[in-house]
Amino acid sequence: MANNLLPPSQKEEIQNESLRKKIILILVLLGANLCLLMAVIFSLRLYISSKNSNVDKKIIALEQEIKGSQFEAIKKQIDTANQNLYKISNTKKEQVSLVDVLEKISSLFPVKAYLQYFSFQNSFKDTENQETKEIARDFFAKIRIGGVTQDRESLFLFKKSLDQEKSFQNVYFDPSSWVKPANAEFIIDFNYFPAKN
Repeated sequence: MANNLLPPSQKEEIQNESLRKKIILILVLLGANLCLLMAVIFSLRLYISSKNSNVDKKIIALEQEIKGSQFEAIKKQIDTANQNLYKISNTKKEQVSLVDVLEKISSLFPVKAYLQYFSFQNSFKDTENQETKEIARDFFAKIRIGGVTQDRESLFLFKKSLDQEKSFQNVYFDPSSWVKPANAEFIIDFNYFPAKN
């Protein structure tokens, strides 16, 4: 009620400050996740380069030592190792983009809510085509967010928005999210499936 006594300029300033805080929080989360992603990519690159140099050394040693029929068996093992290394180097391409997820969530996130917790995990599921017996791998992200919203109505509208977004599946609100009518603390689990090109 004290908010109603404020002049419109101060009300607008309070709303702008709240918006700035949300934007800063999202940018900090984005920056932290990007740093983490860069660290993972850098670690994978170091791992792959060390594996490549080790494989090269093994190939040279084996070519010098082994002749005849054993050479073919070892060649097959080396080809398999190279294919595995290639798959590792393509891991980044197979991961869901954190930036895309944050953009989708921020576009649906209630104005009267604050994000307190964000968890993001890349995952996949294999599905077999019944006719061709080929296995297709679908990549998705498991997401958990938690926060506080001003009222239960805002939380309900957020749930409705998440349910209507095709990219978000298996949306689950923890039952405790609905207990408080004001300053409702919520925890939501869902999967994000990026649009296929």
